[in-house]
Amino acid sequence: MALIALILLPAFGGLAAFFVAGQNRERWITIATFALMLIVLVAIIAGAPEGRWYSQVSYPWVPSFGISLDFALDGLSAALIAIAAGLGIISVMASWSEIKLDSGLFHASLCWTVAATVGVFISFDLLIFAFFWEAMLVPAFMLIAVWGHGDKEGAALKFLIFNAAAGFGLLAAAFALAAMADHMTFNAFELAQLKLSTSTQVWMLLGFSLAFMVKLSVPPFHAWLPEAHTLAPTAGSILLAGLLLKTGAYGLFRF
Repeated sequence: MALIALILLPAFGGLAAFFVAGQNRERWITIATFALMLIVLVAIIAGAPEGRWYSQVSYPWVPSFGISLDFALDGLSAALIAIAAGLGIISVMASWSEIKLDSGLFHASLCWTVAATVGVFISFDLLIFAFFWEAMLVPAFMLIAVWGHGDKEGAALKFLIFNAAAGFGLLAAAFALAAMADHMTFNAFELAQLKLSTSTQVWMLLGFSLAFMVKLSVPPFHAWLPEAHTLAPTAGSILLAGLLLKTGAYGLFRF
């Protein structure tokens, strides 16, 4: 349950920041949320058994379609989650005097961006992974479009279109792998055991890596990046560079 709390804490922290905004309450709630995430993360690692995985949980969700809530935490995921929470705190501090308009929604968007990225870092059901992968785009889009500078709407739209379109490759590869299994499943550990032909492996690689390389902004898939970074608010640029781009590298490394 502590592993799922790493997602739920920023998700509900964002709601709290949104509904009680005023007199800097949303700022302190957001900082407290990220600090509590770090405490929970340390507690999980401290109580972890010997082995690669600090924690693993699996809850069947839609068994008839092979969908389950499969979450796991290892050293790579833990390091990236620590970075996410730390950058969340830095983002609040960096935007303390910059953000005046809809501060509650702004800090909620920070929390929800971190919540979705944590979901990416610990999900091992490919459909749930794809859900969090796309969910990251919504609060990040809002950070750029609402609180950015200059042609912020155009930059946010380009960011959204590039990344959402590339996400279809990830989704298509996930469904294709699930269909090739003996039984319908999106569990990454089970799908990793499939015996695939070389040509099939290449197609799966293209589907996954398209989404990951666009998020990582590997040329020539980086056209969305310059405007998104320069026109985003300070906190948005911090999360884009320090967190969202890392999900692309994480995906390439992990899958």
